Amino acid sequence: MPNWAPDHHSELDEFLQIVPDFMAVLDEGGSCLRVSRAGVSLHGHGADEFRGKAFLDFVHPDDRPAMRESLGRALSLAPGSIDILYRFRRAEVERGFPSEPEDHQDSGPEFLWMEGACGAGPLGDLPRAVVVVSRDATQRMGERQRAEELSREKDAAFREILHRVKNSIAMISSFISLEEGKAGPGELRSALESLRFRVDSISTLYRMQFASGDAAAIDLGAYLEKLIFDISQTLDRPDVVLSLDLAPIPLDTKRAVPLGILCTELVSNAVRHGFGAEDEGRVAVSLGLEDERLSLVVEDDGRGLPEGFRLASQDGLGLSIAKMLAQQLKGKLAFDAPGTGKGARFALSMPFGAVD
Repeated sequence: MPNWAPDHHSELDEFLQIVPDFMAVLDEGGSCLRVSRAGVSLHGHGADEFRGKAFLDFVHPDDRPAMRESLGRALSLAPGSIDILYRFRRAEVERGFPSEPEDHQDSGPEFLWMEGACGAGPLGDLPRAVVVVSRDATQRMGERQRAEELSREKDAAFREILHRVKNSIAMISSFISLEEGKAGPGELRSALESLRFRVDSISTLYRMQFASGDAAAIDLGAYLEKLIFDISQTLDRPDVVLSLDLAPIPLDTKRAVPLGILCTELVSNAVRHGFGAEDEGRVAVSLGLEDERLSLVVEDDGRGLPEGFRLASQDGLGLSIAKMLAQQLKGKLAFDAPGTGKGARFALSMPFGAVD
């Protein structure tokens, strides 16, 4: 061990007197050989308290494994440095740590967060040493911890609101379903069923948001697939095959809601009105993205629409809603049919990027 006598003055000792950071020189076993004057002042330990003591004895128990690994890596990688972040015991704290790291739940005022680097190699009159250089990061870490706590609180509040909204919408859907059962076959029941589809499209989005914890965006392909599955279960037309080709496209929830309702209108209309009670057929739904344009296509091979059908002149509620939502999405809803009895094709094209 180097001479610690007061009259021992090496360039290293002189440097340790003026360096503004906490700097500890360790031997290969991790024992303290020298500590900078700034380090002594920062932590309140006298120089005698560091000499010959294991550096890890001053480190918070929870941080010792990572620090031990960093010191070992510094020795094996020399020359080079390893970034470190750890908590260091202040002098006013009583000696002794609990044997189990988990007994310490936070740093508290008795520890200072330190951030810096460690490296190994010859230093001054030392043929081989480990040098730990770090600065007080307690304030920054405190601010980060407070920000993380605030984020967790906001997330918890958001999930609580989402949960309540989801349950409220589900209750509305249940009320509509009860009215459906009372209405019996006919236009009123069909109208209530369509209304429930629209409400359920919103409820489904909230359920998926709650499950993922993502308030900003949703997987549009997965969302539409769930909506279409629910429609097929309600309409119960096993003779009408639903063919889906839905790309996994992330979309902000603000636009996902109207797009989900629009898709619900087109698919339910195709299944209900495209085929007679005894008809068999197919409804294909595709979702894609190309050249920053999002496309949704719903087509069927059913009996088709009346000759002379014009989308712009249709005033039925379902298609009126679809046209209104397409306009809200800054998109264009187009209709195409090869001819009477040859099915129908509705295609929505809209900008994928946000539009003011």
